[in-house]
Amino acid sequence: MTRIVRALGAVGCLAAAALLLLFALEARDWGKRMATDDLRFDASPLPTKLWQPVEVTPFGLTRGVLGIGDDVQYRRAVRLFRLGRPLENLTARSIESLRAQAQVALADVEQGGSDRARRSQAANLLGVLDLSLAVRDSTLATTFLADAIGSFRQAMVLDESNADARFNLEYALYELKSGEDQLPRGTERPGQPGGRAAVAKPGRGY
Repeated sequence: MTRIVRALGAVGCLAAAALLLLFALEARDWGKRMATDDLRFDASPLPTKLWQPVEVTPFGLTRGVLGIGDDVQYRRAVRLFRLGRPLENLTARSIESLRAQAQVALADVEQGGSDRARRSQAANLLGVLDLSLAVRDSTLATTFLADAIGSFRQAMVLDESNADARFNLEYALYELKSGEDQLPRGTERPGQPGGRAAVAKPGRGY
């Protein structure tokens, strides 16, 4: 019995040592991959395996211990946003699908997590998606502008220093008021907003 216990103990120690080694290697890989893939993403969002190193520890153990799950989630949501190219007047089904995926992913980021600045950025990007919908669908422009305004205001609540959200909020409010002022009283706003929403330099809208 003693031999069995010792043998099991030795096996357990070896397994623990192997797991610690795998954890150390994977943690190093995550650190390198995040920095490298951030640079790749700045150049192009097209690569399909950004922020996806090979994970060998079970149940995403390393990612959980490092606490980078939220970082990866946010990056992947922003990647979908860029792939959807919301600032361009594109109507292909594949583009519409990417925009819808981005909306879901950004909403998940905005509604969860403890990083208020990151949640604020996600809310701002959700507002930009609504602005793009207002441009493409004149019949529902007022509704989409109102949704965008709500997202930009939420972004400001989460992080009042978010200059992009402040600029975009001012733009959306101006567009909504401009459209309403041009209509006879009692009518709904039929026109689509003009201008180039959210394309200013960093610090002045997305």
